[in-house]
Amino acid sequence: MEPDTHFAFTAELTAVQLRAGVRRAGRRATLVLRILGLILVADGLPLAVLSESDRWIGMIIVALGVGVVLGAPFLARSVRLRRARRTLDGPISYRIDAEGVHTASRYTDGVVRWPLIDRCEQLPDLLLLWIGKGVVILVPVSELAATTRAALVAFVRSHLGGAAPAAPAGEPPAVRAPTP
Repeated sequence: MEPDTHFAFTAELTAVQLRAGVRRAGRRATLVLRILGLILVADGLPLAVLSESDRWIGMIIVALGVGVVLGAPFLARSVRLRRARRTLDGPISYRIDAEGVHTASRYTDGVVRWPLIDRCEQLPDLLLLWIGKGVVILVPVSELAATTRAALVAFVRSHLGGAAPAAPAGEPPAVRAPTP
């Protein structure tokens, strides 16, 4: 593709897309919470079954472990969803070009350059651009034509982890060091 290729569109995340993106982004945290709950169950079960004096403590630990396994992932997901809903509410303008991913909404605007974007996951109507292990940019692509969507995914995958753009010579730094 030519260097001036870009994709520009405005879209709004639906509730289903937002839930799918938050669920996908929180997979690792959900796994850790479930493992922690299972450890609690495994730790409390011998106390509850084998010990006469510590039976109640063991049953409390088992109940706490079951609560963590069943409730903590749901609670964590609902907190993440509430936070995401607050920042991603309303239409978002996307511009994806050789420089990176530009986003603008009524609350924020910014650019994430390609060296920071590690990987790309594609759900049926959502594109997830990962920045490290826990941060994700949700790009709704359900309104794009199939050919445009395929071209966008190919463009993004060809630019993942790209080299950082060279700083223009002679331009002063954007941030000055504090003066003592």
